[in-house]
Amino acid sequence: MRKQNEKTLLAVLFTALTSVSVQANTQTPDTLAKILETKEIKVCSPGDYKPFSFDTNGKFEGVDNDLVNKLAESLDAKVTIVKTTWKTLLADFEQKCDLAVGGISITLARQQKGLFTEPYFTNG
Repeated sequence: MRKQNEKTLLAVLFTALTSVSVQANTQTPDTLAKILETKEIKVCSPGDYKPFSFDTNGKFEGVDNDLVNKLAESLDAKVTIVKTTWKTLLADFEQKCDLAVGGISITLARQQKGLFTEPYFTNG
């Protein structure tokens, strides 16, 4: 069962790779092609939201980070974490990252900037 859940979550994260700026009349970059070419996944995270993604003395840990690491392994890529803040998350995502993690809630403003995976945790 755990293996099946892991595969499902990897598929969900793979979908997140298509997360790009969504604006009218602009060409959408092929995020997956870029990652396969550069062998690097740039991941934005505030790193302050346990159990999803949290910064422990410069090392990011948590469920979302575990999933990103599995995804990177499947793509033969390395993960580069881009430390961000909740205030600058959207701008940093658009300018610096391929995807973002850390228990990020779906909001209209965020949906206008990128695609979301299916939620795998509901809180509150």
